[in-house]
Amino acid sequence: MSVPACSGVVLGVIGAGRLGLAVARLALAAGMTVRVAGSGAAIRTRQVVAMFAPGAEVLDAGEQLGGDIVVLAMPLSGIDDIDPAVLRGAIVIDAMNYWPETDGVRPEFDDPSRPTSTLVAERFPDAQVIKALNHVAFRDLEAGAKPVGSPYRIGIGVAGEGAALDAVADVVRCLGFDPVTVGTLAESGVLEPRGPVFGAAVSAAQLRARIDIAR
Repeated sequence: MSVPACSGVVLGVIGAGRLGLAVARLALAAGMTVRVAGSGAAIRTRQVVAMFAPGAEVLDAGEQLGGDIVVLAMPLSGIDDIDPAVLRGAIVIDAMNYWPETDGVRPEFDDPSRPTSTLVAERFPDAQVIKALNHVAFRDLEAGAKPVGSPYRIGIGVAGEGAALDAVADVVRCLGFDPVTVGTLAESGVLEPRGPVFGAAVSAAQLRARIDIAR
């Protein structure tokens, strides 16, 4: 397995909560350029990023983040507030999960036959959506990140298709994890809160085994 070129990658992160900041810190440590946009007041986002992800650039909500890949790390219901034009042409990592206590009761997000990433893809039809980074807690992401070739690397499930899937797999490697392809977005339900690997901070081989058993 080749080592991806991490420095020079520009990673956008929408969401300045615990997951978004954890991803930003890991990306900065890997040598990436990181741009963060929060959902609240820009001054608050700048304060939080300066404290918890120093070195990341802060953009106003609604600005084009540009760069290679954009991570959605906010409440799932927040997709309603993003202009699809902001993500036009982007590779988008959907790291979101549906939580009724945060998102409100949304039956369309709670349909086991329709993984939420398929709805994200419908919301942003001009983006290439890949599901990843949602099934491992942010604390485990930070504690479990290891260099390529190190033992005890955590496997991260990725779902999607085409060159965008390969690009996201490389970003996952840069962040310190081993990507495990689980299928298309239509099959990404295995990574959701009711899926067989949600919350599992295990090796790539163990992750694959759990998915294969569940299927």
